[in-house]
Amino acid sequence: MNTFSPNDLPKAQRVHMCIYTVGGSHRYSGGFVEDLPGEDVEVYRTSSVDHSIDLIKIKTKNQCHMIFASLSDFASASTSLQKNLETIRKRAGVVLVAGRGGERINGEVLIHGHYGNMLPLPFDYGEVLQCIRRELEFRILKSLAHFTNALLAGLGDAVMITDADDSIVWINDHFTTLTGYELREVRGKRPNFMRAGKNQDSVFEEMWRVIKDVGVWRGEIWNRKKTGEVYAEWLSVCALVGSTGKTSGYVSILADITERKIREENLTRQAFHDVLTGLPNRLLLEDRFQLAVATSPRRAASIAVLFIDLDGFKVANDTYGHALGDQVLIQIAERLIGTVGPKNTASRLGGDEFVCLFVEQKTVNEVYEKVAAVKDSISKPYRIDGVSVQLNCSIGVSLFPKDGKILSKLISLADERMYREKLSRALR
Repeated sequence: MNTFSPNDLPKAQRVHMCIYTVGGSHRYSGGFVEDLPGEDVEVYRTSSVDHSIDLIKIKTKNQCHMIFASLSDFASASTSLQKNLETIRKRAGVVLVAGRGGERINGEVLIHGHYGNMLPLPFDYGEVLQCIRRELEFRILKSLAHFTNALLAGLGDAVMITDADDSIVWINDHFTTLTGYELREVRGKRPNFMRAGKNQDSVFEEMWRVIKDVGVWRGEIWNRKKTGEVYAEWLSVCALVGSTGKTSGYVSILADITERKIREENLTRQAFHDVLTGLPNRLLLEDRFQLAVATSPRRAASIAVLFIDLDGFKVANDTYGHALGDQVLIQIAERLIGTVGPKNTASRLGGDEFVCLFVEQKTVNEVYEKVAAVKDSISKPYRIDGVSVQLNCSIGVSLFPKDGKILSKLISLADERMYREKLSRALR
């Protein structure tokens, strides 16, 4: 015997019930009809199943209807019964409860599981409540499924659902808009087929570790669209965990953040790079210097600072205009990058002043070989729009840690030595 009671139904799930007892069928109920909460139930004594259907037609669609009748009562109903039941089922959620012994309905007018539930007569109070519970749960789940489907389809971001093996089972239209892939092209595939090479394996190792421990992970990754275009993506992954604690799948929400990343990179570049030449500015030079100090050996010339001032640039700039002067500075930056190499840093402080940072120098002679290479690179002619410009430069050098341990002091000392070289050449 079941022990359900009306209180077992949460208030949010309780609906107004209309119960129809056909003929004398209610005598099999054991009095349960009278025991149900009066504010939730209306009971109608009807002469036939057809009469019950007629009553249901005039009731509101928000009510749940139950017909109690024997199988023979259904068998004797009119031939239009099934059509009427189908129409009413769509608008009122009819639950049919009937059955006794080996009785059969010719033509299968009542189909178990399609229109409702069949219970043996006499049935007990708990069985009826189970029928009500199943019907209400079905209606709630159906409504929830419709809401969830609309929610996922209506989100402004792309949504992807994968199974427990992380194979794609569903995507929304925004996913197709973002990536170019349709469901038929991705179903059964793992999302990593879209991964771009810019990601590090450690990112995904950390992602799965967090999902396993916490159930949710959010972060930035790089993906590749169907066209081959690489884009930045903000990814949120949530594990779908059942009541048993077992993960049945994952819901991922994907947002294209490429434009935001570009803006951030541009802001970062503007903060740490010279606008005209793209060379590191003083802030980034300081950062590179601190990194070099932290990793350099304590030799007298382990780090060299070269202060470079162009000779003849002001004359060329005044003669040919600032546009040509800017192009000369851009070409100088390109030459410095090629001369100093990837481990070292060429930077522009402003105007026609540049600073080069050489790291991992073994001897002073090696430093002055770099000085000669820089001078040779800058002294080669510049040809811009049919104009040939010839420049030279003066360079002052300071060494870490011999001449100091603070970059600003090393730059000042190199500047002083550059000026003395320029003055000495002018007096010759």
